[in-house]
Amino acid sequence: MKISKPQKYNATVLFCDIRKFTTLFDEKPPEEAFSFANYVLSSLSKVIIKNKGTVDKIMGDGILAHFGITEPNNEHAKFACLCALKILEEISIINANYYFLKKPIISVGIGINTGEVVFGNITVGNKLVSSIYGDVVNTASKIEHLTRNFLVDVISSESTFTACENYFNFLGLGKVHVTGKKNQQTLYWLLPTNFSKDKKDIL
Repeated sequence: MKISKPQKYNATVLFCDIRKFTTLFDEKPPEEAFSFANYVLSSLSKVIIKNKGTVDKIMGDGILAHFGITEPNNEHAKFACLCALKILEEISIINANYYFLKKPIISVGIGINTGEVVFGNITVGNKLVSSIYGDVVNTASKIEHLTRNFLVDVISSESTFTACENYFNFLGLGKVHVTGKKNQQTLYWLLPTNFSKDKKDIL
């Protein structure tokens, strides 16, 4: 395995996870779990692509996406936040359909972080895989885990908030211990009230 031509980018990372996925399909056929995950993750991936994001990888019941690398722009943080809100809208539609089909409804947690990442190609055998790396990526995943503690859908880092505070409504969650970080991190809840905002004023 080797990494070729890694490059640094200032980008925004979004990590989205389906909550309690394992519990929902406990003792059910694996085919049913796969079909469910395939439909949901495929739908959310389309939302990410429509909002100028790139799906880096799908990890079981989660998606890692990045903004500002494969489609370079200076507003990647805003696109990531807008994408998070659009994901919540898509989840609402999926749940409405599942309710009438008597299937389990779902919720997601989303963590967003902005900063310097490395993007490169990894050669594994004869296969070439592109991916992002760095503390910004790891922190986005750990921020997502904190959505459960705060009982909210979307949490952003301070760097993402700083880039987007004039375009979206946030609520400060204070300084929080994030696993693996020496110092406490200031985090923000991307509020559901953003659904009422005119998207033309955002981008």
